[in-house]
Amino acid sequence: MLAAGGTLASPVRALSLAVPAPEKAYAAFFLGQGGYLFSWGIPYLASQARELGMETDIFGYSDVGTAWRKISRKKQDGYKIALVGYSLGNTTITYLQRYLAVDLLLAISESSLGRNHPIKKENTKRSVLWYGPDFLSNAGLKDGFDAINYIDAFHLWMDVDFGVVKGVLGELKDLVQLEKNDGSAVAANATVSPTTAIAQADGVPATAAGLAPGDGNGWLPITGDVTCSHCWGLQQSLTGAQGLEISGL
Repeated sequence: MLAAGGTLASPVRALSLAVPAPEKAYAAFFLGQGGYLFSWGIPYLASQARELGMETDIFGYSDVGTAWRKISRKKQDGYKIALVGYSLGNTTITYLQRYLAVDLLLAISESSLGRNHPIKKENTKRSVLWYGPDFLSNAGLKDGFDAINYIDAFHLWMDVDFGVVKGVLGELKDLVQLEKNDGSAVAANATVSPTTAIAQADGVPATAAGLAPGDGNGWLPITGDVTCSHCWGLQQSLTGAQGLEISGL
């Protein structure tokens, strides 16, 4: 095929330029109180998510600002977003989804001692809760989850329970499979076109005082006891973007 000027144009190259950029999937995992010491199943779930082809990070439940900035960058780069929380980590993921559009939210053992937030349907495409028999695992039943699963296990065993592990990995696999069906397998190594979907919640203005910037794509309020650090009598402080320290948390 001759192009203008008599040069030879490759139909293969022309076709490759028309291939849509792929979508990618990213999962942010949030540990409960005590970090890795008591959230035994979270590192395993994260490693299995990577086996599914996802990119992952593990955050402490009080790492609100750090997680917000990382998730915002991933959204800019066109990733589908999954949030996975255990115990007090669910306080963080349910808070984030109030202000950030996500594709999947998976909550394991929401504690009645935590400050859990209702699912914001317009921001969260799918949400699943696994709950147990004790007060450390029985919250969230009326918070609007799309699917709720009862697990007959005590709190510290919930994130390693076979049914929970199978369910979480099944949900993550479905998200990855969905992106493949959307065309990501066609050009697995192509550059992703930037897309951003930052949401607001409960009428909070983007210019309100005391907000942490998400790399110019939106604002996340982190005033007050966001991660319920006082629910357990802990004395912690959160550090937002650009060194903004929220004291009294």
